Amino acid sequence: MSLSTRDEPSLGDLNIKTAHYGDHHQYAVKAIEIPIRHGRNPRQVKHFLDVIDNNNLIPCYFNTQKSSGVVGCKDFMSQYIYRLNKARILTNDPAIYARFNDDYGPGINQQRNGTVGYAAFNKIYHGVHRSIAGIQYAGNRELS
Repeated sequence: MSLSTRDEPSLGDLNIKTAHYGDHHQYAVKAIEIPIRHGRNPRQVKHFLDVIDNNNLIPCYFNTQKSSGVVGCKDFMSQYIYRLNKARILTNDPAIYARFNDDYGPGINQQRNGTVGYAAFNKIYHGVHRSIAGIQYAGNRELS
């Protein structure tokens, strides 16, 4: 996923990109444009990292499931975006969350409905995890 205010990233943009996977998880990889709210002062990387730290989003682990491999990355990113919205860093757009349900593949332009598997958040964040409207969750919530 990529957080940026421009088509071409430049100095000061925060870019978060997924790694390439060779198994069926490669079909969940996608990019979502997320509008950053402009304030009086330019946004700095510190603002984005503070949201992770101040909300105890880490440590967080991705669950390994026999039938589907590793799950939870979309849950982590949706919780992070939710917290960025709460911190008024992003321009709130509830439609963004429904896009987390999408999976792709096996063809490059084939979109299909999917679900968001829970990440294993730490004990502190586990208690404040939000079920976000528009996201179809699957599996069980566990502690890391």
